[in-house]
Amino acid sequence: MYNEVIVVEGEHDKSRVLKLFPEALVVITNGSEVSKSTLEMLYKLSLNHKLILLLDPDSPGERIRALIHQKTNNVIDAFVPKKYAICEQKHKVGVEHCPDDVIVEALKNALTKRQSKSDLTKTMCFKLGLSGSKESTKKRAYLAEYYNLGNPNFKTLYNRLVFLGITYSELEGVLNEKNWND
Repeated sequence: MYNEVIVVEGEHDKSRVLKLFPEALVVITNGSEVSKSTLEMLYKLSLNHKLILLLDPDSPGERIRALIHQKTNNVIDAFVPKKYAICEQKHKVGVEHCPDDVIVEALKNALTKRQSKSDLTKTMCFKLGLSGSKESTKKRAYLAEYYNLGNPNFKTLYNRLVFLGITYSELEGVLNEKNWND
C-alpha cells in the first residue's frame, strides 16, 4: 500500500493509474469543476498523506492544480508532456491518452521542494530571455521539459522554478547548454 494519494481529473485517468499501480489510492476531481466537498476531502487527506497531482497538461488542469495548491498542504506535482497526452481522433488532451511509461515516469519524477532556497528573481529571468525576447517561448518550453514542469506561462514557470529551489546560476547553465540559433 502507498502513503501517497494520486489526484486525477476523471474516471478514465483513475482507471489508467490503477492499471499501473493497483494498490494506489486515487482520487478524482471530476474535471475542472472541483467541488467544495472534494477540496475539503483533499485537505483532510493532505494532513496525513502526500497528494500527487497528476492532471491534464492543459489550462483547466493548470487551474485545478493551482486551486488544490491553494486549498491544501503536502502537495507534489507530477506532469505528463502534452505531446503524449493528445488524442488526435477526439481532439482532446488528457492523462488517459498517455502511454503507460509516460505515466510511470511522471509519477516517478514527481516534483518535491528542495531544501535549498532559490535566489531567482523575475528580473534575472528577463535577463535570461524567458520573457520579452524572440526566443522566450522556446526557452520556457525547453526549461519546462528539462525540469518536467508541464506547459506553464512565464509567471507559473517562475513560481515553479523558485519552489524547486532552482538558482540563477543553475538556470543559466541549463540554458547555455542549448544553442538557441537552431
